[in-house]
Amino acid sequence: MAAVSAVWSRKFGNFGTLNSAFITLIPKKESADQPKDFRPISLVHSFAKLLTKLLANRLAARLQHLVSPNQSAFIKGRFIQDNFMLVQQTAKFLHRQKQPRILLKLDISKAFDSKSSVMPIRCDDSELMVVQNLLPCTLSEFPCKYLGLPLSLKKLTRAQVQPFIDRFADQLPNWKADMMTRAGRRVQVQFVLTGMLIYLFMASDLPAWAVKAIDKIRRGFLWRGRKDVPVQAQAFFAMATTSVVGNGAQTFFWTDRWLDGRSIEELAPRLFAVIPKRRIKQRTVQEALTNRTWISDIQGALDVGVLTDYLHLWDLLSGLQLQPEVEDRHIWKLSPNGHYSAKSAYEGFFLGATLFEPWKKIWKSWAPPKCRFFLCEKIKLHQSKVP
Repeated sequence: MAAVSAVWSRKFGNFGTLNSAFITLIPKKESADQPKDFRPISLVHSFAKLLTKLLANRLAARLQHLVSPNQSAFIKGRFIQDNFMLVQQTAKFLHRQKQPRILLKLDISKAFDSKSSVMPIRCDDSELMVVQNLLPCTLSEFPCKYLGLPLSLKKLTRAQVQPFIDRFADQLPNWKADMMTRAGRRVQVQFVLTGMLIYLFMASDLPAWAVKAIDKIRRGFLWRGRKDVPVQAQAFFAMATTSVVGNGAQTFFWTDRWLDGRSIEELAPRLFAVIPKRRIKQRTVQEALTNRTWISDIQGALDVGVLTDYLHLWDLLSGLQLQPEVEDRHIWKLSPNGHYSAKSAYEGFFLGATLFEPWKKIWKSWAPPKCRFFLCEKIKLHQSKVP
């Protein structure tokens, strides 16, 4: 308090030592040679931080009167999106005038290096040549990125929206999900990605398909599990899928259920056991039945059981003819129309299960998120063990 009082009384005699700091530059990339390529890290005396915070809090209430209304960012109650909306409406107005115009985008950090860009509006080739001779800037086209938002004269196409969806996906890479708890993923999704969405939606209107794609990325990051598909899930999908063979090009010979609704793994298990895994994953029905190539897949010792299954499979395949002009069909048995849907698969996992009613008491409780996730996982594990 004595130091604060000294500042208030403007007694700065020995403050030079308090205002000193150790600073180092951390390179952001390899071969960094420009000031912008470094991140400054400084160890400042705590008093300087406290004093700066006090001054900032006192000044915050007066910033509205001290800063011009043209500055729409970093002031409470003002929105940086106002600048974007002004530029976008101006560009669209100039486009409707059907007169040659240009939009000059200046990169302040590079303005003196002439690395800004020019975006022509209703300009022909001769006018573009004049612009290039007068302004040594890069010639760009709409849509462009302004303040991190898509600036366009027309409605954005699917191809133009996709890069923004990819940018959202880059914020939630799968390797981060593997290193975080579900509670941590929830915080990442709720605050990082939602903040980016709000910033984008306040200035532009994304199509419904883009919103669904971003939501899918959020759900996938939150609920991401192990990279390998569990054996139970593989068995579930094998049970729920049957194949009707046409030309055999899209059906796996050894694993798909295409012989009377059953797979060769089920019909001839002892023979299946001597087939190399790489052949199991690659051999299609079309390839296997051509010149009876499936026989060459059999390797290893052939005991009586293997020979019995071999003869049984030979009888099942005898007389079987492919239809070259007909595509294979894979039927999802859990949907009335035979087509797979995530909803039907999700509901299929709970066939015969008991509905857990008190779920609201868990998710709406005051407990920390990691405790809520843990409790739900324990309940799921307990229910899976109940006969």
